[in-house]
Formats: sequence, structure tokens, C-alpha cells
Amino acid sequence: MNKKNLISVIILIVLVVLFAYTKFNSHTEKKINFFKADTLNLAKIVLSTPKDTMIVVLDGTNWRLDYPVNAKLEQRRIDDLKSSLSVQTSSIPISESKEKLDKYNLTDSLGTRVQLYDKKGKLLDDVIIGKSGNYSFCNARAYKSNKIYQLEKNVVWHFKPNVKSWRDRKIFKEDKNNLASVDIQFDKNHYSLAFKDTVWTYHSGKKSFDVKKNNSALTGVLSFASNVTASDFIDNDFANYKDNLAKPKAVITVTTANGDNVVFTIAEKDKSKYLLMKDRQETPLFEVYKSNIDKLNKKDKDFK
Repeated sequence: MNKKNLISVIILIVLVVLFAYTKFNSHTEKKINFFKADTLNLAKIVLSTPKDTMIVVLDGTNWRLDYPVNAKLEQRRIDDLKSSLSVQTSSIPISESKEKLDKYNLTDSLGTRVQLYDKKGKLLDDVIIGKSGNYSFCNARAYKSNKIYQLEKNVVWHFKPNVKSWRDRKIFKEDKNNLASVDIQFDKNHYSLAFKDTVWTYHSGKKSFDVKKNNSALTGVLSFASNVTASDFIDNDFANYKDNLAKPKAVITVTTANGDNVVFTIAEKDKSKYLLMKDRQETPLFEVYKSNIDKLNKKDKDFK
């Protein structure tokens, strides 16, 4: 075989090897779901960092917070978490080195541990997810493994055990069309609005008059009364606020069309927030922004 033919054979062999290598890799590297849990069987979620632990459980057909407080859950948060369980990654890890865990925020002290259980208490997933400054991806590993995988989406926020962000902030919600009256009493101002025959009527002392449907003061009162929300929560700490609530800044009573009453007692807390107690219930107490309450302190001229 002459030199020219030998070079051709060598080139052919190299091309065959490269083709075989490429073909082999195309079969071994594929996209997989990082999480193994089936959302249909999911019944308990434990999220933890060195500073915080939060447990969410399925109670019948509804999810709720179980620890550190028993409370209603913001449904959007559980929907986001379930959606994140379908995140994909390459079947080949980006690293298998224990020394790289710190770099990718995947040590026990830097990452968020996620434990998922089914209805029978079986552990479905036990992983660590690391925070990432990139919106497009984050890194994760199985809790007992050093294999690091790059997830195709940054889902770390959906697993943060921040109880405040998971709680349902709704204190009271009712359709505006189902409100019958709103009574608002401040220390030096007391008025009420009552609905009858398609018209809202303003009452204060001896004054009484119908309010136009598009009146801004009326709109503001009804918006608050139909959707009262908390900025934060105070659990099992009534004793520290008992004196504040004994001298309320305002008392607001909302009556629905079927005759149900809801009473909100408002008291001072700090420069930007008031305390709110619903129906004399000592826990939880709620924090609401002062601006949302103070704007209800209207005079009769505001409704004309």
C-alpha cells in the first residue's frame, strides 16, 4: 500500500471512529425528568434550609400548611411547585465531585432540601436544589449523591420554605354584589353605607343620602370590604397586643345579603401597619397597611 492510500485509510478510520463516538453519545445522553414523584400521588412536602423548615400536606382534596403553623395555603404556590416537578435535565451530570458542591450551592448548608412523600408516607424524592443567579437554570442533586445536574429552568424559588409567602393572605372575601352594608367607626368619625333597591345610601348622624354608583369613596370602601387581605400574620401572641386592641383605632362591620356579620377590629402597631382582629379571634392576628385603613376615614362630602 502506497503512502497516499495509507493516508486515505487512516482518514477513513478516524471518520468512522468519530461517527461511532457521536452516535454512541447521542444514545446515552438524553433528557430526563429530574424529579421522580408523580404529582397525582403527592401528599406531603417538606422544604428545609439550615434556618427554616416548612411542611405542606394534602388534607382531603386541599393542601394546607402543617408546620411551623397550621394555616391556609396560597393555591398558586402549590401549583407552581407541582409544575416544577416536571423540570428536565441531561441524563449526564455536569459533575460528580464532592468538592464542587460548594461551587454550585449544593451543600447541606447552602441548598434547599426537598422531600416529597406519597399518600402512604413513602419517600418519593429527596434532593438538594441550589440557588442560582441565572434565570434560565439552577443546579440540583439527590440528597445522598454527589452527582450534580443542571436543571433546564430556575425553579429554586418555588421550593423556598418562606412561610409568609406560602400563606393565604385572604382574611375575608365576598362578591361586592353580595354586600348589604358596611359600618365604619373611627374614634371621631362614624358612618355607614347600606344597599337597597340597587342604590347605596350613606348614613351619618342625621345625614342620609343616596350615593352615585361611580363615586370614588364608595368604590374604595366596597373594594376593601369585599377583599380584606393581610400583609403579614401574628400567631399565638394575643397577650402582647391585648392592650392595643382594647383601644381600637377603628371598628369595621361588614354585613352580607344573607345577614352574616364580620367584624374587624383595627388597632395601632407601628408606623406603617395596623393590627387587625377578625371576629374577636385571638389567633391569628393580622397586619394590614395603615394606608388601606386610613383611606376609609371619609366624610359625608366625599360621598356626594
